[in-house]
Formats: sequence, structure tokens, C-alpha cells
Amino acid sequence: MIRVLGALLVAGLMCFTATPASAYTVTLNVWNVTEIQASGDTITVDINGDNVTFTFVSGGGLTNTFQAMKDIFFQPDVFAGGDSITGVPSPYTLSCGSASGGGNCQADGFLANPAAAEYSTPTGSTGPISATFTFASALPGGLTSNSFDVHVTYSGSCSGFVDGTLKGSPTSDSGCTPVPEPMTMFLGGTGLLVMGYVARKRLFSMGRSVTV
Repeated sequence: MIRVLGALLVAGLMCFTATPASAYTVTLNVWNVTEIQASGDTITVDINGDNVTFTFVSGGGLTNTFQAMKDIFFQPDVFAGGDSITGVPSPYTLSCGSASGGGNCQADGFLANPAAAEYSTPTGSTGPISATFTFASALPGGLTSNSFDVHVTYSGSCSGFVDGTLKGSPTSDSGCTPVPEPMTMFLGGTGLLVMGYVARKRLFSMGRSVTV
């Protein structure tokens, strides 16, 4: 009986450890640009063992199209316990700090949120919508949206920084164009129809006067 219970206990532990306890997701949704904040765009950060995957998710609120997660920042708590980044997705390269942290990389656009490491694409005009970084060992549990920062670029010279807690006041970016509200589009379309009707009526009246 004792042997049976022991075997069941071991089997239970094996099943329990099959799924990494450190698998969880945080969402970056606080932007330093008012137009992007209102757009609903976010970055999801999936943490699973020794992997961290960043994925851009469009909220559909901008006419600008996504170009790249140009710069990805890791805060000091990501490197707790002496961990380091061993796998970097193309086309990213280290642009500040080191693979084991220790840098003073300015993130979030306000020069007030130093990160331990920064990885960047060669240009902001193109980049993957999803990028996975690999660490030497499993990341610690309890990381939050404040543990990461991402600089996102869009078409039309629109760009912004996103993280978990803004270290300043968001500002407007004239390069970022919100999608028109349905009522605005309706009123604009109605106005054009009215103008067309008036112009047509005026031409019709002028034509009658010339005929007479």
C-alpha cells in the first residue's frame, strides 16, 4: 500500500512539473503618445521558462500601419539571479547594456526609465510582428509590465514607447492618425452629398435660364 501511494505521489509530481510554473503573460498598454494610447494597440509579453516572446497586437484605432518593434528594453529585474540572454531573434542586435544586464538604457521616451539592456532593429521601417528571446535559465516568476519597454514605429513617421507605467505625461504625435469615428464619416459623407445636390441643382437652374 505504501509503495502504491509512493508511486502515485511521484507520478503526480511528474505531471505537475511537466508545465513550467513560470509560464505567464503580461501586457504592455501604457503609451507615451495620446493617439496610440487611444488606438487600443498593445504588446503582449509571453514568458515561458527561458523564453520571452514579444507580440504586437493592433487595436485598429490608427490609419498608420505597423512597421517594427524597433527597440525592446529589459529592466533589471529580468536579470535577477544572474540570468543572461543567449538567443536573439533576427534582425535584433544589442544596442545598449549587455546580455546579462547592467546597462543604463533610456526607455519609454522620457529618459527617466533606465533599462538594463536594449535590443534594436537596423531601421525602424521594417521588423517582425513577434520576436522571441532566449535566456540561459528560466526567468523569475512575478515579472510585470514594468519589466519591459518597447519602442514601436508605424508608417507616416508615427512612433511611441509602451510599457506598464508611464514615467511622464503623454504627448501628441501629428504623424499618428486616428481612424475616423463612424459618426464623423457619416457627417462628412452627408455633407458631400448635400454639396453635390446643391451644385447639381444650381447647374440645372442655370441651364433652364439659358434655354429660356
